[in-house]
Amino acid sequence: MRPPRSSRIAAAAFFVCAALYSSWIITIFVDSGPAQASDYVSELIATDQPLSGLLRAADFATAAVIGLGVTVSVVGGRVRGGMAAVAWATLAMFAVATALDSAWAMSCAPHADPACAAREAAGAVPLSHQLHTVSSVIAVAAALISLIAFLRVDMAERIGRRVHRFGLWVLGGLAATTVSTVVSVFLDSADRGGALGVAQRLQLLCVSGWLVYVALREATRRSG
Repeated sequence: MRPPRSSRIAAAAFFVCAALYSSWIITIFVDSGPAQASDYVSELIATDQPLSGLLRAADFATAAVIGLGVTVSVVGGRVRGGMAAVAWATLAMFAVATALDSAWAMSCAPHADPACAAREAAGAVPLSHQLHTVSSVIAVAAALISLIAFLRVDMAERIGRRVHRFGLWVLGGLAATTVSTVVSVFLDSADRGGALGVAQRLQLLCVSGWLVYVALREATRRSG
């Protein structure tokens, strides 16, 4: 039996989201300006960077398509029980936080620009730098909570074992890379951005993996 039409639409939306959220990968292959692929990803979308417009547009598109997927899923009666409500609500929260990440993009890249680093240390940068940090933390927290909640209801929603197992692997990766990123932030200094950049990129790949997991849940869902 094929999944309901609403599930197929939602699955397609979340697969697209996973690709859009990984748009930063293009910076590995093209000149991304002073903020290179080893730096903090948020610096790549700083408003003074050459690929800022493209990467921010991808984030806004990610948020919009997630909104579509969540709406289709909710209207299609996918929210059954409190834990499922938490899963979908925090997925929507992730979409909002991702949009705010781009709306509150930093004005410059401190790891690539010593003058920017000096202004940031002196507190002379726009409030968007602090707001961007807040929205980024909310996005990751929402992703973790949503993933855990979805995994909790997999059995009740008759999600296949392979999809559930994939979700568990993603959870392990996301938890590990989040810890690694937090440690890198505490150890970070303006002249040592590489470790933070690598840790955060692995974390973002795991977030994309979570979106793939959500897509697979919908793609393999059966009526009833």
